[in-house]
Amino acid sequence: MSRKLKKLGKVQPERTVRVIVPPVDVEVDGCTARVLEALQYTTPFGETRYFVAVKVFCSGKESPIFRVDAKDDSDLFWKLKAEVATFKLREIYSF
Repeated sequence: MSRKLKKLGKVQPERTVRVIVPPVDVEVDGCTARVLEALQYTTPFGETRYFVAVKVFCSGKESPIFRVDAKDDSDLFWKLKAEVATFKLREIYSF
């Protein structure tokens, strides 16, 4: 760090980004939701959240990769239930 920045007091706090790559399959309403990766981040308000990349497999069909923003495991599960329901309506029942 330069001395000039130290003297001015304009030192930016260190920001860390932790990337979790868990290819994990989760059973949701008879379909499989594959969590491809999750990125943990902190909002400007200090809240820890996760940006999760997911793919759904159901009845021999698969969805494109989509992303879900969740605050914890429970929030992620409920959002995956909604995404699986949408996938079933769109792909399986041809709506």
